[in-house]
Amino acid sequence: MIAGVAELFVIVAFLFLIWRLLRRQKKTASAPRSDVQVVLQSERKRIPAGTEIVRVPPGVKIRVRRSRTIEHAVIVNWRTSKTRELGIQQVLSASIRNEIERSTGRSYQQRETVEYEVELDGGTADQYRLTWTDVLMTGTSRSELRSAQDVPFEFLERSELDVAPFSEAAAR
Repeated sequence: MIAGVAELFVIVAFLFLIWRLLRRQKKTASAPRSDVQVVLQSERKRIPAGTEIVRVPPGVKIRVRRSRTIEHAVIVNWRTSKTRELGIQQVLSASIRNEIERSTGRSYQQRETVEYEVELDGGTADQYRLTWTDVLMTGTSRSELRSAQDVPFEFLERSELDVAPFSEAAAR
């Protein structure tokens, strides 16, 4: 009976140690590290994300509302990196996000719904082109965790709705 209790105690102690190690690893994987340097480019990359043509009757003004949900995610180009370890990738992504939030003075939610309401004047044009444009921060990060090398990344900062009169004749 005493041997059974001792074995049970050893098993419980072993499971407790594994639990503490996993918990510690999880905390360090998501925490930004000081041995990761991040360089943000001052120029933003603009990518058209979707276009819609809206027709407006002549002489009529209409208000249209458009919304789009975006995900503020760090997209790292791992192809240029020798880093294949998931833990290091998580540390690098968290460090990049932390530096972006520090430099912009803004905390980004994981997802955000962007909404615009615009007035379209049928007296000015009978068709308008509404174009969603994603604005991305770009940069490089360097980690001393394994091998020091620059790894490029992008971060979706915001999405904007651009509105312009549209002519089918000019589009041809």
